[in-house]
Amino acid sequence: MISENNIVEHAGAALLLLCMLKSLHYVMISRYKQGRYFWTASFIVFFLVLRKELNYLRETFSLNELVWLGQSYKWWEDTVLTVIGVIALVLLVLSRRYCLYILKRVPPALYAVIVMLAVLQYMGEHAIGFSEWWGVLVEEMCENIVYAIALVYMWRLKLPILEKSMAD
Repeated sequence: MISENNIVEHAGAALLLLCMLKSLHYVMISRYKQGRYFWTASFIVFFLVLRKELNYLRETFSLNELVWLGQSYKWWEDTVLTVIGVIALVLLVLSRRYCLYILKRVPPALYAVIVMLAVLQYMGEHAIGFSEWWGVLVEEMCENIVYAIALVYMWRLKLPILEKSMAD
């Protein structure tokens, strides 16, 4: 059986970490305030997804039994991650024009591939049309392909050229 902390899961975490680093790079080189907001939100979203991918850490370090100020670790984790997610959402709203400009440059076929992978990932996660073992493998591989697509797209993005075209 494929477990939550196998090599496929670690590969996905590595891809997400690279996406976070590229987002951070774009935060530093963006010429626009909206661009810095957008790439900071991108960094936060990749962080939240990475945290989801590393969900087995809570059990590994026995954090489920931790209580602080009368609240469980799970409550604190959920609260902090929700606040972080709201911050990312606010940053995306503040950078909506920049975000839309970037999203319009994504080839429509890429959106179709991502949707197809998301459906396949859901089917794998819920063992729809797959045995449990194959379902977990399909789920993890689809996630990794999406992360790899994000990384390659971000890596190939020529931010200075894109931002120069925004000014025109």
